[in-house]
Amino acid sequence: MKCLLSFLRRKSYSDSSFDSAKLLENLVMILRRLIFSAVKMAASNPAVQKQAAEMAQKAVTQARPNLLKASRKAGEFVKATSDELADGVQKFKQAKQGKSDSKKREPKK
Repeated sequence: MKCLLSFLRRKSYSDSSFDSAKLLENLVMILRRLIFSAVKMAASNPAVQKQAAEMAQKAVTQARPNLLKASRKAGEFVKATSDELADGVQKFKQAKQGKSDSKKREPKK
């Protein structure tokens, strides 16, 4: 891309009506369409679909132990955090209740 822009910015090719950004935008759009159409064609091919399914199955099989380990750690972390929050709420309620018991309000006159 940089080479194309430097080529287009040369004095012999520079023109006040020439918009290199617009050209670059069009080139990117064309490339994107080509890539997406190639991917769509490949995805509709049954042989490619079968190979992709096999690759995905292999990836899941390899990742399963680490996923289970991470899930276990996440569960422990959530439980510890939940217990900590519950303890904090309980202390807050006890402190609030203790203050209201020690400060008996006198009726307003």
